[in-house]
Amino acid sequence: MKLKQTLLSIFLYWLLLIPSTGSAYELILSNENVGVGVNIDSGIEIVTGEIYAARFEAPADAYPMTLTSLQFLMVPNPNSTDVSCAGFELVIWRDEGTVDPGQLILDMHNLGTEGQVILINGQPNTIQEVALQGSFGELTLDPIEIESGGIRIGLRDAGPCPENSEGLSKGPILVNDPSTAPAKDSFLYGDGGTGPQWFEIGSPLLGSKGEFVMRLVVDATGTSPVADTVSSSDSSTTPQEDAVTQDTGTSTLPAPQVTDVQPRTIVSGVATDISITGSNFVDGATVALTPGAHSCSVKTTGEKVINAIVPATVTSGIYGVVVTNPDDQQGLISGILTINEDGPTGTGGGGCTATPRTVNTKNAMILLFGFLFWSQRRLRTRRKTV
Repeated sequence: MKLKQTLLSIFLYWLLLIPSTGSAYELILSNENVGVGVNIDSGIEIVTGEIYAARFEAPADAYPMTLTSLQFLMVPNPNSTDVSCAGFELVIWRDEGTVDPGQLILDMHNLGTEGQVILINGQPNTIQEVALQGSFGELTLDPIEIESGGIRIGLRDAGPCPENSEGLSKGPILVNDPSTAPAKDSFLYGDGGTGPQWFEIGSPLLGSKGEFVMRLVVDATGTSPVADTVSSSDSSTTPQEDAVTQDTGTSTLPAPQVTDVQPRTIVSGVATDISITGSNFVDGATVALTPGAHSCSVKTTGEKVINAIVPATVTSGIYGVVVTNPDDQQGLISGILTINEDGPTGTGGGGCTATPRTVNTKNAMILLFGFLFWSQRRLRTRRKTV
């Protein structure tokens, strides 16, 4: 019996010495500073065969990570006489920090399913989303895991949607954020007069544009910056079967109104509860901070009050708060929340939003073996009594 106790004690001590392993959590990587539901008129038009692309790199402790989806803001082409819709092919490369991308990881055009494209309509004020794994009609994309380093995600224009191919339909335009000019992580592949080549859209040749509004969503399996917090909301969108994009629709409900946020001053590095007051809030509403589109976990929702959690990963600054109802109507109060640097430093800042999905299992293991040890001692005590 003493041997068993000694072995159990050694095992528990070994567990305490094991470094904490991270939990799987959702991470959103972005290069721009726009919020949600924005309306920006700055963009670059491309034609069939040309590519919109952006470079992304996660914090070192987020790897390995699995690519989940690509979010973007595409608006209707003002020069189109029909619905601004086009088919796009997904292309993914490794990125070594140069204008030209690195090794090719995936190209939908090379997967042997001719004509299989992602149909995207231009939608103002709407962040759309395309899955990076799963089924696209007859095509199935296996999950892509990235061990380290940067990657480049591109959308190649494959021509107008079939129903618009006979008219003067032009594809939607990917918006860029002027506040981030000149861009360093957004690229365009097209004909510059001397043949197809890659361009930085922040170069003077293209007018020193800002970063494309493109965001990469990944499942990170490294060390979670908020590993002991479980998100109570899901900010993902529901894709359509063909377009795999967010549908807006027309709502008859009144738009949400935000009048106050308490407390108005918090510290970075600590997940903090906030109370948002206003009106016309409905179940399923989401909360985000702007600029940066930092998603907040929603705890409870009432018609006039929403209780939410600001993640520890949001860096210091002055933020507005955006409430978005399920019908995509929004209410915004600007400059209401100040985040100071008095708290511990988070590990997921710099263009990243983290939403943990599972809790760390190490503490659960320690509690389990502690319970087993206690049960064994109690059983021995009962046997001595008998």
